[in-house]
Amino acid sequence: MATPMDASILAPAGPPTERAQAIQSSISCFIHALVGMVLPVFGLVPAVSALVAWITVSRRYRGQWNPAGHYLKAGGILGVLGILSNTILLAAIAISIPDGLIK
Repeated sequence: MATPMDASILAPAGPPTERAQAIQSSISCFIHALVGMVLPVFGLVPAVSALVAWITVSRRYRGQWNPAGHYLKAGGILGVLGILSNTILLAAIAISIPDGLIK
């Protein structure tokens, strides 16, 4: 049986509106990161948006319980991977364009 002390440790921090906003922002970060990974070249903007959202939510709700925290973490990781993959793709396109113009 849980004691009152256990309940205070497990209780969510912050008012309900802040928790809802943290959840919504975390899921939005994850969705932007997925779009950034799936769309070549055009996915760079959503990937950057996911990374900015990850930084913002992580700082704003530091130390507070976020039930969608795993989505936020995955969104940050996928955002970085999306930026890297899109940057590599853009570099490969930029390198191959002059070869096509010379022939």
